[in-house]
Amino acid sequence: MARVLRHPADKVALVLHLSRLAAPAPHAHHLRVAHALMQDCAQRFSGQVLTLPTQDMVLVATMPGAPTEAERAASPPQLRQTLLRLFAADIPDSGELTSFWRLDQDARGFRSFLGGAAASTSQVRQVQAPAEIPVSPRSLLTLEELVARAPIGDMIVQQTCMILDPDRKQPLDQRLKPAARALHVSLRPLNLRPPADEALADPYLRQHFAARLDMQLLHVLQEDLRLQGRLCRSARGGGLPVHVALGLDAILTPGFSRLVRLAREAGARFCIQIPIMQAILGIDQLAPARKLLEAAGFELAIGPVDAAQLGVAAPDRLEPHVVRLTWSQHMADLVGDKQGNAAQNFARIDPSRIILQGVESDQAVVWGQANGITRYQGRYLDMVQAATRMAACFAAANCTLRQCTDRAATLSNAGRTGCLNKPLLDAPGMADAPGQTAP
Repeated sequence: MARVLRHPADKVALVLHLSRLAAPAPHAHHLRVAHALMQDCAQRFSGQVLTLPTQDMVLVATMPGAPTEAERAASPPQLRQTLLRLFAADIPDSGELTSFWRLDQDARGFRSFLGGAAASTSQVRQVQAPAEIPVSPRSLLTLEELVARAPIGDMIVQQTCMILDPDRKQPLDQRLKPAARALHVSLRPLNLRPPADEALADPYLRQHFAARLDMQLLHVLQEDLRLQGRLCRSARGGGLPVHVALGLDAILTPGFSRLVRLAREAGARFCIQIPIMQAILGIDQLAPARKLLEAAGFELAIGPVDAAQLGVAAPDRLEPHVVRLTWSQHMADLVGDKQGNAAQNFARIDPSRIILQGVESDQAVVWGQANGITRYQGRYLDMVQAATRMAACFAAANCTLRQCTDRAATLSNAGRTGCLNKPLLDAPGMADAPGQTAP
């Protein structure tokens, strides 16, 4: 560092003040994500990253005199804006999150910061909140045992992704058409309590346990295809594709190859969803996984992509068939800022490839339609489908809208107790119903 300060030409310094995040932050995943982004920038611009005892991170890098457009997009000043957007929710005043110096102009200011950081180390350690929830060996062991014994078949929930025709002159039942059936494993039936739930506080441990569940899910899907069960019923014979989230490791296993063989025999269509950060960090695995999916005739989906991730990553560069965006007002605000990364990354995605999920109200649908999106998934549309089913169901008088919605989501017999028309819950199309209106 001393050598850099003696030769400051073309050098810049960027500090990420993680110590200023609102308690109980910074968590372990804050540190990992921040270090990965800053280390990537350091490698691109002949720099280095230092982590101070306060947990603040310092990037010192060399800025070219006449950077190209690509260099400017990945430069330390641009990284500063990315960090501001990524951590904005965890700091009261985003202006306090970063500091930036051009060392040939203000090396004294950077020296002053380093001196102050060294002097205040003991004080920061005394008042700093824990970086993460402690995970005890007992909590890990408990969760491992629960996952190993979990009745995965009863933990699978489903949602129907719907195509919404924008023509408001038509009744709702004529505007909605099923596009896909999404399956995922919910841990809610396990009713996790301490110490087991402590292990899931860390996102990297969640990914570890998700990988364990992936293998169990693969086995359940294989058995369902072999026995012609109801999980993949809609996908057989070239019907509605089934969307399933799997990690890259699971795709590159013999178990996945067996699933492909059984799907081919049944004529079942699948779309495999990979988390965006896993796809980026495991880019070397993504290429062979993509080849396997292409050979199987399966589609590739990237997601879920939330507002923060859309601000730092461009899903379209991974060339997926489907991008699953998670709706939030924050995403709408970021996409509305046409100069921001999120808006630019969003604009690169063909709207026909987007599924807007997490749709909890008509507000999400209105925003999606304004941006050319036609495929939606979420509780709001689940309830619309339930209302349509109930309008045609002979036993509807015995149920509430919420009961019909919840029963359609679960695939366990226990979760469907009370329904007198179970085949209707899995019907691939919208039942006939009186005309209704929607956004």
